[in-house]
Amino acid sequence: MPKLYNYYGKTFELQEVMGVFDRNEKGDIQLLLGKDERGRDVYVDKAGFMVNQKGYIVTRDNHICTREGKVLFLRSQLINGEFPKIFPFTRFNINRVLGEIEMDPGGQPILFKNELNQNIDRKGRMVNQKGYFCDKFGNVVDIRGKLVFEKALLEHNGDIPEIFRSNILRSDSQSSLSRFMSEIDRD
Repeated sequence: MPKLYNYYGKTFELQEVMGVFDRNEKGDIQLLLGKDERGRDVYVDKAGFMVNQKGYIVTRDNHICTREGKVLFLRSQLINGEFPKIFPFTRFNINRVLGEIEMDPGGQPILFKNELNQNIDRKGRMVNQKGYFCDKFGNVVDIRGKLVFEKALLEHNGDIPEIFRSNILRSDSQSSLSRFMSEIDRD
């Protein structure tokens, strides 16, 4: 299995965060019950590491971590105990979530306001303080209004997770794909 990325662009392998378990006849992991340092019931793996209901190693605050205790995903970044599976081949085109804006010399977006005092881009579409399309709840959406990042995943300043703005992930556009295909045709 290829390495995965967390939201900060750090790579890790699944076995670094997955507990060790026996499996039943259906292939489901068999969680074990244990006690935490306060005597409360918790799930543990065969090695005694505390795990969540999905079998990932967690801290006492339910952040997913490695066996060495390095936190890779905060509890607020999980959906039903699962972290997002971001692979090196994951594609993300930032232009699908970024409004039509200009930046000032300091790298901050120049935004406009509508009659409701909401941030908008040059085309009058609602954006957050960093210029990303957003809905009325502050979630980042794509150009079609489809949810891309829940507000809870955004940084305090409204930025999307670092992995999606760092150019680590592929962002093949139609034009780059067309160029690639034409290069193949020439060979």
